[in-house]
Amino acid sequence: MKKTLLLFIAVIGLSCTKEEFDSISLSISQKSLNTEEVYQIEADSNSKIIYSTENEYHSKVTPSGMVTAKFVGETNILLENAEDSKTIKIIVEPKYNTYPEPEFEFGDTKNDIIHNFGENYEEISLEDEGNFTLLGYNNYFNKAPIILFVLDSDQKIASYAVLIHNEYVTELAGFLTERYLAYAEQEETFYFINQLDYENASLLLGLGVYNEDYVIVQYFDTSTPDSMENYKTSSTITKPKMKDLMKKWIIK
Repeated sequence: MKKTLLLFIAVIGLSCTKEEFDSISLSISQKSLNTEEVYQIEADSNSKIIYSTENEYHSKVTPSGMVTAKFVGETNILLENAEDSKTIKIIVEPKYNTYPEPEFEFGDTKNDIIHNFGENYEEISLEDEGNFTLLGYNNYFNKAPIILFVLDSDQKIASYAVLIHNEYVTELAGFLTERYLAYAEQEETFYFINQLDYENASLLLGLGVYNEDYVIVQYFDTSTPDSMENYKTSSTITKPKMKDLMKKWIIK
């Protein structure tokens, strides 16, 4: 009986000295924001919480848990203490939808384009400028009616461009800057990338004036050497041919 009593007392003593698990209590698991909006994460813990972001291109977070939304997309904010971890998903939503960005990969084929956009296209050979082909549609979107694809000698996408009505240029500026980082300006062309530095970017965009009616946004693969130089070359190559193509459409 005496031994039983001592064992019982020992068990009670251990249970009293055992520390509780230091869990993190998080009020929500997901938050939607627009670019440059802020949100204070509401979380509780018995010890200090360390905050970090998986991708600073989409959001930043301070040591106190204040989130700033950056470019459109999704990422996770990680909360950690000595014993527990939680995540909150940050969704950066766009304010502007000036045109739907083409869901193509560089290297996709002419057949892939036709499969998505149909047979109602115009085509011009650019053989004298490096054996490229220009493929165009004039019914893309109301604010951006024209989309053009530059195909290489294997009939694969080397670049593509969208022409937007000039009256939407202010909206277009918001559309681009909430999605892409402004990278450089050269010779009246504004360049954007899809990461915080050029080395990690996979996409380069060039924005310039096409004529009195349109501005043009052209997309390039950054893995192509000298992508910015290619933008300048491409605008020189395609503009005369573009105008021939668009005589059949709505550009005077």
